Amino acid sequence: MLHPFVEATKVDAGWHLNGRKIFGTLSPAASHMMIVCRFRDPQGGFRRAMASIPSGSAGVDIKNNWDALGMRASGSHDIVFEDCFVPEAALREDGPWGEWTERFLSGQMAFNMGLVAVFLGIAEAARDLAVLTVTRRRRGPNSQSVAERPAIQL
Repeated sequence: MLHPFVEATKVDAGWHLNGRKIFGTLSPAASHMMIVCRFRDPQGGFRRAMASIPSGSAGVDIKNNWDALGMRASGSHDIVFEDCFVPEAALREDGPWGEWTERFLSGQMAFNMGLVAVFLGIAEAARDLAVLTVTRRRRGPNSQSVAERPAIQL
């Protein structure tokens, strides 16, 4: 997010996006995307911006390349932009490009809090399922209880 791989270039009535967004979570199911990009300011430097883009826009190619074990359902494919037109009102400046600003960090923290909560919930559910599985598992009619099997610890 600090150094996006997508660049916006000013054109009549808007912008053209070119580049690659990696880790586009839920991109196959999304109707719209918010893409972090950069654009050149009048002094020739770069500024960070956010662009709102309908998923089916011309120039948007969602790659089917996400194959992370245990996370396949997140659909976090790469998204490639090739001269994807974005109207003027759909792109807003978001601060200096490549700098850790208070606004950038607070925004990232707010966004990541939701992800952390989801990951914690998944981990807690996995632990509960593992405990339930090993405490119910028996090897046969004469098997030992969990308390008698030192390899299983709760």
